[in-house]
Amino acid sequence: MVVNLPPDLAEFVSQQLASGRHASEDELVCEAVRAMQQRRQTLKEMIEEGLADPENDLVLEDDAALDEFFKGLADELTSVSHS
Repeated sequence: MVVNLPPDLAEFVSQQLASGRHASEDELVCEAVRAMQQRRQTLKEMIEEGLADPENDLVLEDDAALDEFFKGLADELTSVSHS
């Protein structure tokens, strides 16, 4: 696999290698991919937990509830912009 990085990320990789934190570019990329996998898994679990929670109010049942939700957002934006 060949990875072409933009200059800022290539510089970061060079700095990480120079610091001794990683022994090789391969090691650094493996750690980064594992961190991404873990982050995605954690987010997936959080979403599933939130959707399974009967206390969540993420679902709006009808158009009236949706209209009320957006009206509340608009009111909040108006009050913040006038502060």
